[in-house]
This record gives sequence, C-alpha cells and structure tokens, in this order.
Amino acid sequence: MLYRSLWQGWGNRLLTLICLVLLAAIALGLGHWITAIAQWQVVTTNLAFLTVGFYPPEQWWRLWLIAWSTLALAGCSWGWWGQRQWWAGVLAPIAILLAARVHPAWGGCGLLLCGGVVVGRWLRRSPQISPLMLPWLSPLLAGLWGALVPLSLWLIGGGWGLVAVPKEQWNGLLLTMLLAVLSIGATLPLGILLALGRQSSLPVFRGAAILYIEFVRGVPLVGVLFVAQVMLPLILPSGWTVDRITRAVVALVFFSAAYLAENVRSGIQAVPRGQWEASRALGLPLPFIWGLIVLPQALRIAIPAMATQFIALFKDTSLVAIAGLIDLMGAARSVLAQPEFLDRAPELYGFLALVYGGLCFMLSQGSKALELRQNS
Repeated sequence: MLYRSLWQGWGNRLLTLICLVLLAAIALGLGHWITAIAQWQVVTTNLAFLTVGFYPPEQWWRLWLIAWSTLALAGCSWGWWGQRQWWAGVLAPIAILLAARVHPAWGGCGLLLCGGVVVGRWLRRSPQISPLMLPWLSPLLAGLWGALVPLSLWLIGGGWGLVAVPKEQWNGLLLTMLLAVLSIGATLPLGILLALGRQSSLPVFRGAAILYIEFVRGVPLVGVLFVAQVMLPLILPSGWTVDRITRAVVALVFFSAAYLAENVRSGIQAVPRGQWEASRALGLPLPFIWGLIVLPQALRIAIPAMATQFIALFKDTSLVAIAGLIDLMGAARSVLAQPEFLDRAPELYGFLALVYGGLCFMLSQGSKALELRQNS
C-alpha cells in the first residue's frame, strides 16, 4: 500500500522525491542551527527558574522525591500495562545520557523510569510471577497513582512537619504540571456527571446540564480565566479569599468539563441499545445499569476523544501566564525580558516546544496503551 501510494507512476515518484529533498533540506538546516548557531545558554542558565521558579533551593529535595517517585511509578505502569515499542529501546539510552549531561539527578530520573519499565515488564512476562500479580497489581498501581497526588501536594506545600512554602513561589514547570494534574483529575468526574445529566429523563437535570454545556462551549477560555482571576474576588463575600492557583484550576475545570461531557455522551450513545434492554429485562436497578454496564463501555469507547481533550487541557494551562501566573510559559517570558537574552527567543521557545511536545506525546502513548489494554 505504501509503495503504491508513494512510488507507483512517474507523478507519485516525482512528488515523493521532491518531498524527500525538502525534508532533507529542512532537517539539515535545523540540525546546523541546533549544533552551530543556537546559543543554548539561555536554557542552561535559567533551567532552575524554568522548572521550579522561586521555590526555595533548600527544599528542592521534595521536588526531586516527587519526580523520582512519579517516574518510577510511570515506568512500572508502562511495563505492566503498555506495549513494547521498538523505538523505546533506542531512545531511552540517548535520553538518559542527555539528561545526565544537564544534571546528574536528571540522569537518575531517566534511570528510574527505565528501571520501572524493566520491573513492570518482568512482572508481566515472568511465567511464575505473572499469574500471582495479575489480580491485584493493576488496582495497586491505580491506588498508588491516586495516593501520589495528595502526597505531592503535601511535599510541595509543606505543613505537617515540613516547612511551608507559599503558593506564590510555585512557578515554572512545577506550576504547569500541578495545574494539569489537578485540572484533569477534577475534569473527569465533573464531565461524567454532566454527560449523565444531559442523558437524564428529569427535565431539571437535563436542562441544567444542557445550559451549562452550551454556554461554556460558546465562551473562550481566556475570558473564563480573566473572570476567575479578576472578577471572582470582587463577587466573593467579605472575608473570603481564594488563592490564584485554585482560581486557575477552577477556571480550567469549569471550561474543559463541558467538552469532556460531550465526549462521554458520544460514548454513551455508541453503546448498543440492546445492552439497555437486556439490563432492564434482568430487572437491574438504574444505578447498576449505569455503573456496571453502560459507563464502562462508554468510557472505553471515548478513550481517544478524552485523551485528545486532556492533551488540549494540558496545553491550555499555558494561558494562565496572561492572567499573571508564572507557569512554564510565564517563566519563559520573564527570561526573555532579561537584557542579555532579548534575542534568544528561538532557542527558548524551541526548548518549550520540546517539553510540551514530549509530555503530550507521553499522554498520547499512555492513552493508546490504555485503549489497547481495554480492547484486549
């Protein structure tokens, strides 16, 4: 099929050769710029500020602990749930070496990730251990992921035996990841509830869900962020204060839940009607029909659309920079405001593109692995 599309006939051959020449010219030019022209001091000098912002250096061990735990758990999860990819064995050593050149602790992160993959793959493939692990390792991994969120919030914010770090010092990539994790975690249940409300037979619930979804889908995210950051403090009762990070998370969840609700609703409508009829014929209560039969199938169908929405939500976190928060994009803007780095925007934005692209790629691969796991 690929040969017929690209090389059959003189017209296809000519177009293929032209495209190959153009791609080679672009690749050579980009490689020459990366290796000979670009000045990466703007990234290396400001790497700490781009990643953690004004977080106190003496407390960085908390962030390293979170990073190591997350990567080890991610590697084990990928080894247990994911599919083997040929490119992973090629890129993993290269990524570890590059990370180690930037900082030894970053190399340790890469080693933990790869080590977790090896452990997860070994548990999955070992004929003596895999049958014993199969019933309980997946719920255990899911529980560890759920416990990692409050543990990370405690380590970042402090309290309960740790030195408290004000939220004004949560900046850079740390803030971006925090906004993404909290927003995605809160968007999923709210989107499911809205989808169920839109499918409800009660006019009050159905009308409220439709009104919410259609109104939010007609409003830009920038407007929602400005309302949350500027207008919300004005309308709150006297004495009530909500920090800016919480307001940003509420705005992101408020916006993205409407779109996720439509993704879930499409999955619900794709469930065969016979499933409903069989459930009713068996006399199952309505909560059991939704929770045990309809929703599991609907969510499985909607995994690709939901993953796309979560990736878009992760990229939309960069918009909080225009509302005054110093996330990764806001930190980059602060770096470019320094006189010695005024003309280094291509290098810095290239680094940001690499970070956002790599994280979004991992999200897409995780959703693909989950989809294959559910369909197997």
